[in-house]
Amino acid sequence: MLEFQVPEPLMLALRWLLLIGPIGIVLFFSSVRETSDRAKIGALFAFLYGVPTVFVTHSIALQLGWWRYGWDALMLNGLPADILIGGAILFGPGLYLALLILANSRKTGSSCVCDNDLPFNVYLRIFSP
Repeated sequence: MLEFQVPEPLMLALRWLLLIGPIGIVLFFSSVRETSDRAKIGALFAFLYGVPTVFVTHSIALQLGWWRYGWDALMLNGLPADILIGGAILFGPGLYLALLILANSRKTGSSCVCDNDLPFNVYLRIFSP
């Protein structure tokens, strides 16, 4: 099990960073180029799918004893709420928008987001020869 003691001010800064960092990443990727309404809705659904995914995986890890969180503020079933939301933002819209930009930059040589990008098309564009 991962267990180490962190002073409270450092823990507070780390938890804020784990929430604000993914929000900054999403804002950066959405401002690189103008995103379409479809991409924004796709990012919203990626967040909505990310919340239960992060919650379930962290809950399983907590139950198996792989790690624990040492601070008891803002906890939801043993999981810090800011880490839950930050992880859902990072692995939801953050990853979705990054893949859209990466796929378009590979396809066109620039980093624009087109209206016809779907997640499976992004995967095919990235890994196709």
